[in-house]
Amino acid sequence: MIRRPGACAIAFGVVLAACSGSTKTSNSPATSATVATTTMIALTTTSAKTNYGRIYLGLVAPVNAATDTFDVAGTKLGNNPTAAAVQQIATPFAAALTAFDSKVLRVKWPASVASDVKGVVLADGAFIGDLDSASAQNAVTAASWVSAISADGEKASTASNIVRADLGLPPPKP
Repeated sequence: MIRRPGACAIAFGVVLAACSGSTKTSNSPATSATVATTTMIALTTTSAKTNYGRIYLGLVAPVNAATDTFDVAGTKLGNNPTAAAVQQIATPFAAALTAFDSKVLRVKWPASVASDVKGVVLADGAFIGDLDSASAQNAVTAASWVSAISADGEKASTASNIVRADLGLPPPKP
């Protein structure tokens, strides 16, 4: 699971930084109103970012669990697994990604994040296609399949990291 205890603290630190600022004070109503408005905007933006970050982490948690399961099961397959054995562990992973993509597209993300979320879904699509084609691999195609799934998995991970950065979340654990 990629839940990081520091995410809320980082967001809270941003709020504090946005709320602090100059120590110079003014008693004029215009200045007080400007400071109050600026502070409220900063709080609202940070609160929204934190809430969207929580939503994203909640949606991606099953994918992280499926990733861990896939990785553990993959190490148990040995050096020369059958395509059917690989497909057996790839199918639940692909299903978790598909469910995530469906759910993440239903969230009304802020405009600054929405296109990056669509980028994750697009990158996931190629990766899911690779996972779904595991059973079709043979001795001739296996090496290119491994290369494709590695490249597509890296693209999906990079796209996800962009969304995480958009939401103020730290990178996932390795």
